Amino acid sequence: MSKDPHALSELRSIEYHRKIGEYIQADPSILKIVKQRLHASLRGGDASRRHWASAWLKLIDGPIDILLRALVDPGESAKELRQSTPFTGILTPEERREIFNATNK
Repeated sequence: MSKDPHALSELRSIEYHRKIGEYIQADPSILKIVKQRLHASLRGGDASRRHWASAWLKLIDGPIDILLRALVDPGESAKELRQSTPFTGILTPEERREIFNATNK
């Protein structure tokens, strides 16, 4: 029996973001770079991009524990939020591959 590709994709997204959360906990200054990206999206993005940038900024500007929970929340709102992640480039290709392989079993 094969795995549901949508469920597998969401599992990987959560695992990617779990790892990103570990990086944020170890070095919160990562959020400065992410905030710069989000502010650029607010200035130059379309309405959808501005919406998600604003939602991420609210989380990033709030308590860190709420951000960390949102990164791995399995709920629909968090799932939608992760689909517009501002954290691209945080994980190395090797880390992404490890997560991909680990979730492919």
